[in-house]
Amino acid sequence: MANGTAIAELQAEIEGLQSELEEYRCPHCGAALSIRADAPMDDEQKHRDVVEEFECGFRRYGGSLDRPCPHDPRFPRFEDYDVVIESDPRGGKERFTAMARPKTAMAKKLRLNVGSGSSGEQARNRLEAHYLYAAGKMTNDEWFRATAGG
Repeated sequence: MANGTAIAELQAEIEGLQSELEEYRCPHCGAALSIRADAPMDDEQKHRDVVEEFECGFRRYGGSLDRPCPHDPRFPRFEDYDVVIESDPRGGKERFTAMARPKTAMAKKLRLNVGSGSSGEQARNRLEAHYLYAAGKMTNDEWFRATAGG
């Protein structure tokens, strides 16, 4: 049976281990580190630094924020983008595209895929589905159904 001193020592050890593991967790939601790799920082690949990506999508590159965590209070809203819809009469079935143009610094950190569709509305809805998936508000299955062609 453990006495008070043994419990206090165990608690201190646990806290020490937790602090050592912090670098392997997203600072916003605690998601696990999924990738840590050496990556080039310039086109000539003369300078390299570390890129870290976490399961939530948060990414650091060279120690700086590259993509925000959906749980970061500064995570961009869909309204932080201007939606531009273009049509191409030669585009066939999905001749409309919707692009997100970031209006804020944080929105620039979250690059969204283009939405395409047979109408401007469908293209915009697919673009918004890309955003909702990135924001963690849509499952992979929901995203697939929302963005699948047809």
